[in-house]
Amino acid sequence: MVARASDLIERDGGDTFSLRALAKDLNVQPAALYNHVTGLADLLDAVAGRFVADLDLHLTEPDTHWADWLRTVASTLYQRMSAQPELTGLVLARAPRTAAGPALLHGVIDRLEAGGLTRAVAHLAWHAVLTTVVGSLSQERARNRHRTDTFDAVLAVVITGLTGASTRDDDQVTRLLVDHGC
Repeated sequence: MVARASDLIERDGGDTFSLRALAKDLNVQPAALYNHVTGLADLLDAVAGRFVADLDLHLTEPDTHWADWLRTVASTLYQRMSAQPELTGLVLARAPRTAAGPALLHGVIDRLEAGGLTRAVAHLAWHAVLTTVVGSLSQERARNRHRTDTFDAVLAVVITGLTGASTRDDDQVTRLLVDHGC
């Protein structure tokens, strides 16, 4: 049911998705869906959770340098989100409320810490990468063109900046994060 809901959202758009539309597509009565979800919000949370849970970010590859790993994570997110633009907005809005969203955050932070970053820089790295991915996709969508070269260039600048931040005194990085409300 969650997979089919994801397909319908991506095909028809999130604005037109409803439990009634899903029931029609599944050839069941709408009331039958309530045996599996408590309502539309519950189903949308499940769709977002599944999207995040299905991301293959190689959280357990300790031999890869953190910067190379983070570049791969960013590229994976970028590719997946650009391939499913209708789901992307839903995922960004709902993933933090799912079990998969915080699990992903903690997995990324833990992997970056295992790679030698402090917790403060690891948080900064995750937010910088997510902002780069989402910002790039937003610009591409607004301009109606797909440009991976622009994304790659911005990501290179971000990774370079994070590499510099990783060599700074942790108190300086922490102060920067606190000053910016992170």
